[in-house]
Amino acid sequence: MHLIVGDFNLPYINWDVPNGPDDDIYKIVLDFFLSNGYSQLVHFPKRGHNLLDLLLTDADMLVATVASHSPVGPSDHVTIIFSVAIAFEAETVKCTTEQPTISRKYQWANANFDLYSIDWMQVIHTTIRQ
Repeated sequence: MHLIVGDFNLPYINWDVPNGPDDDIYKIVLDFFLSNGYSQLVHFPKRGHNLLDLLLTDADMLVATVASHSPVGPSDHVTIIFSVAIAFEAETVKCTTEQPTISRKYQWANANFDLYSIDWMQVIHTTIRQ
């Protein structure tokens, strides 16, 4: 069972049919949607007449309710509230406390450093003399 939630920003897909513009991104999303048996559960407009936010699932019974709610802050998008139907037995659920592993990945290639315009000899010379 899978649940995919997000703002895909594909306002021209007609999820009732389903079809959309002859565009690479629209084709990829619709092909994934159709070939994996997903259902789109948001059937009300989120911004004007556009249906931007999606709630896709391959198990329709997983989502019990879907409703719109007022926007958060100054946003012009309504929010989506949904409930997930999950059953479990309390005896089989074991609670453990584990410290999360922190993993850092620095993305130096995405930084906007202007290191070439710095006079490094002046910086080094000034630092050494002090």
